[in-house]
Order: sequence, then C-alpha cells, then structure tokens
Amino acid sequence: MATTGNLLRSERERQGWTLQEVSVAIHIKIEYLQALEMDQYDCIPGEVFVKGFIRCYASFLGVSGEPLVSVYKKKGITIDKDNKGLSSMTDVKETRIRKRYTKKKARWVEISLVAGFLIFLVLIIWMR
Repeated sequence: MATTGNLLRSERERQGWTLQEVSVAIHIKIEYLQALEMDQYDCIPGEVFVKGFIRCYASFLGVSGEPLVSVYKKKGITIDKDNKGLSSMTDVKETRIRKRYTKKKARWVEISLVAGFLIFLVLIIWMR
C-alpha cells in the first residue's frame, strides 16, 4: 500500500515541481515537506499541523487532501503529545487570554479617567 508521502512525492515529481518551489508557493518549510514525503511525521510539530500540511500540499498539487489524510490516519501514526508544537500552541492560547484581560482592564481605566474628568468639570462649573 502506498504511503501519504509516496503519493505526494510521486505527484509532485509527475508535475515537475521541486521541493523548493512547493515550499515557496505554500509557505511551508522545506524540512517539513521532506518529512511529509518520507513519512517522518515526528519532525512536524503536532498532528494537527501534519494533517494541515498534507491538505495544503495536496491542494497545491491539485488533488484532494482528504484521501491522503485518511491514508495517514490508517497507518495509525500518532505524534507524541509532549511535542514542542503542542506546548507552543498552549503558550499562544495563554497569551491571547492575557491580552484580552489586559485590554478589558485598560478600557476600564480609560472610562474611569473620562468619568473623573467630567465630574471635575461639573464641580468647577457648579462652584462658579
């Protein structure tokens, strides 16, 4: 049975593309494309990225990515959950949450300052 990597490589070669050209066109590192073609998925940061890269690569070649992802899944290959890709995605999520709360805090500070200034102006006008 052909592997996902073999299918991608044979289609790329049939169309006359080099790995460098594909890498530039779809904005995926050449190392990841090589790993896909050699079915060495542990080099890619996370299973979600593997599936996404397979779909993107297949789409570029003009073939459906879903059958290739199915072939990948049937092989039973899983990526270690302790992979750097997983932890970096968690860091991104935590950063987004922190930014959201920081923005809310800044908004309340702005509202408080404006309200305080308006109260100050009303008091000055009322005292005259």
